[in-house]
Amino acid sequence: MRLLSAEENAREEGRDCALAWPGLRAHSEETYQEWRERFRSTIAHQFESGEGCSLCQADATREQFLHLLAEWEQGFDRTMSVILGSSADRAAEIKRIASQASAMCSLLGVTNIIPDEDKFSTLRTCAHIADDIVGDLSVLIGGVA
Repeated sequence: MRLLSAEENAREEGRDCALAWPGLRAHSEETYQEWRERFRSTIAHQFESGEGCSLCQADATREQFLHLLAEWEQGFDRTMSVILGSSADRAAEIKRIASQASAMCSLLGVTNIIPDEDKFSTLRTCAHIADDIVGDLSVLIGGVA
């Protein structure tokens, strides 16, 4: 697989937008994978030292923190594959987002027939799905997730 910068992908596809990531080799010669590992270790150190970090909650347990960190890593990997990948990678991402949107619409469609005690939780789930969809679409159009 040929790795392209976000700007190269945008040019090849005739898009005028791209996420403002540095080129594959930044001035410091740091790859995306190296940046990810450095960022991950910084967050883990901040959690361990009690300084707080972007993934930390004041009362989060170590298990909760590690779960959030794993979700962040999956999101990072998916984002990088969309940014650096081919048109087929972006098409697959669009299909994934479309299936999420379809599931959310189906869930919203049955909200008025489920028991009252479950409606709030169902709407909260729909809100989380919608938030994920917005973030994923933002990456596709070159915004910041």
